[in-house]
Amino acid sequence: MRKKLAIFMIALVTSAPAVAEKVVYACQYTASAGLLPKGESFLTETFDVDSPFFLTAIDNNLTAESVAKAFYIAASDVSCSAAEEVVYREAGQTEWLRRPVDQTCAGTYGQVLYFDFIKLSGARAFTLGGGRSFNHRLTVSTFVCQKVK
Repeated sequence: MRKKLAIFMIALVTSAPAVAEKVVYACQYTASAGLLPKGESFLTETFDVDSPFFLTAIDNNLTAESVAKAFYIAASDVSCSAAEEVVYREAGQTEWLRRPVDQTCAGTYGQVLYFDFIKLSGARAFTLGGGRSFNHRLTVSTFVCQKVK
């Protein structure tokens, strides 16, 4: 009976789905600058920084929903590359570990977000073009984050 119970427990543990690791980062913009069209040339300009925001990563990958909020667009308009990872082994250990390094996400309207998982910082760029009624065509904003969950 004990042998059957042990086999059942092993089967249960090995067949149980893995729980996704969710990490939330609270982020604050530190600077924002861009180019404004002026006749046939552009002027450089600094801008007020936007409000703080949150980024969420599930299994070391940013979610489209959290990036979309930083872009002010729908999550369906965001695509993220898989996070670049480093594989390493701690001294004296035999198990290989994975750690995310960085990730880039893009919006369908010319937005790009870069996040460094190690330095907990990044940048957001808007490269907006024809047909959209914005008063600037290129902005880059840097930000820093802190892990909250």
